[in-house]
Amino acid sequence: LAAKYVIVAVQMATWKWFYYASNTLKLLHADRPAAPSKTELDEPITLSALVREAVKGNPWYRALAADFVFRVAGPPLLLHFVALPAAAPLTGLRAALLAALVNMLGAELVTNVHAFCTIVTNHAGSDLWWFGSGCKADTAEFYLRAVLGSTAYDAGSDIVDYFHGYLNYQGEHHAFPDLSPLHYQRLHPRFKQVCAAHGVPYVQESVWLRVKKTVDIIVGSAKHKRLQGQAVDNPEAWMCVKSHKD
Repeated sequence: LAAKYVIVAVQMATWKWFYYASNTLKLLHADRPAAPSKTELDEPITLSALVREAVKGNPWYRALAADFVFRVAGPPLLLHFVALPAAAPLTGLRAALLAALVNMLGAELVTNVHAFCTIVTNHAGSDLWWFGSGCKADTAEFYLRAVLGSTAYDAGSDIVDYFHGYLNYQGEHHAFPDLSPLHYQRLHPRFKQVCAAHGVPYVQESVWLRVKKTVDIIVGSAKHKRLQGQAVDNPEAWMCVKSHKD
């Protein structure tokens, strides 16, 4: 189990390179020739999976890999972590350039960990629900799932929201995806009141606690709650959960 936690720590520090970049880029290639089915595209494409499929000769994955290397990851990697160290002994500014390199490496680690903490944790934890089937948008089920499957963090001020990347209003965001971050901040108190009035558990905790609960899910020491069918038809399952209060 300890080894699993170590692996997660490494993934936290590298997940933009290993997971996030390729899964964002695939959406830009989704309508290209030989693209996988929507079901396949819904599955994550990690860097290792991308390389494996490209080596097999899959034309769509090869095009995706080329785009990843030459447009997304390659330029900053070469500029920041190859060209800069190579230029250090040629410029007479060895100490300054090496300090800049260390600073960029540190910044890369910090931004990866920060993004992991504020993004990966949005819908993970043993107190959040996982649903076995889809639902139609803009229905009672849709709005209910937006809350039951999401968590919020500390919120309510510009400074707090900024450092959370405005990702601390997940229930509001998934219920009303077209609103701006400022509207989420203004809606937040009323949204929680409505949830409480109807017995819908609005989970809101420190981002650090949510990281702990997310990691527990990843390593297998905890599981999501699972609901088959429609949540609106099974209120006895989720209404018994006490809402988290500020």
